[in-house]
Amino acid sequence: MSNSHRIVFETPDLSTLNDHFTVVDMHFHSQHSDGADDVACIAQRARELGIGVAMTDHNAIDGAVELDAYDDVLSIPGIEVTSREGAHVLVYFYEIDDLKAFYGDYVEPNMGPTLMSSIGLDVE
Repeated sequence: MSNSHRIVFETPDLSTLNDHFTVVDMHFHSQHSDGADDVACIAQRARELGIGVAMTDHNAIDGAVELDAYDDVLSIPGIEVTSREGAHVLVYFYEIDDLKAFYGDYVEPNMGPTLMSSIGLDVE
C-alpha cells in the first residue's frame, strides 16, 4: 500500500491541496441552526482559505440558500436531517432548487416542535 492512500491525522497544507484538488468543508453549520457564525462570515473565511463549503444546517436550508447567492464561493447545497430515530443524515444536492424541493416535500411537512428536534420521517 502506497503512502498516498493512507489516512493522515494532521493539519492539512491547504495551499498544496488547493494546487491539486478542490477543497470543500462538507459539513458546516451556520447560525440558522446550531452554528456560531452568520453566512457572511462563513463566506469570507472560505474565500480566505480558498475552499468551498457545504452548508448543512440541522433541518434548515436558509443558510445553504443564502450561501448559494455568493458567486465567488463554491457552495454545495445540503442539509443535516435528524430522523425520527435521532440519526443525523447528511443530504447533498447539485442544485439549490433541488434542495429547496426536498426540504418542501419531505422535511418541512414533517418538522418536530423545534428546529433541533427529530423530524417525523424514519432514517430509511
